[in-house]
Amino acid sequence: MPTIFDTPPQAVQTNLDGLVAALDTEIPAKANDNLLIATWNIRSFASLTRKWFARSNDSPERDLQGLRAIIEILSRFDVMAIQEVKGDLRALRDTIRFLGDTWGFFMTDINIGDAGILPTI
Repeated sequence: MPTIFDTPPQAVQTNLDGLVAALDTEIPAKANDNLLIATWNIRSFASLTRKWFARSNDSPERDLQGLRAIIEILSRFDVMAIQEVKGDLRALRDTIRFLGDTWGFFMTDINIGDAGILPTI
């Protein structure tokens, strides 16, 4: 079973190389004096199919190719807020492991009930 650390198939690598080239033109390199902060609602960021190419009947549908693309984008920022991280943390754990020891994270608890409504005291 492939992992996020395996060398991707050539088709995946070609896609990732294209993404890197596009990102290089849009997002400044971290080597400059800017602090890059972003927020991203990654829909249902949870589990992961341990395949490079998920099929329509795979569950979950997020595959290693998609996660590597997400990681490439995340790696361009100094601080990143990710919303919609679900209870299964497989994709998040793989992401943090792939990004390496210079990355960390903290989590807030979930909001149960009507979104954004604070309970009255």
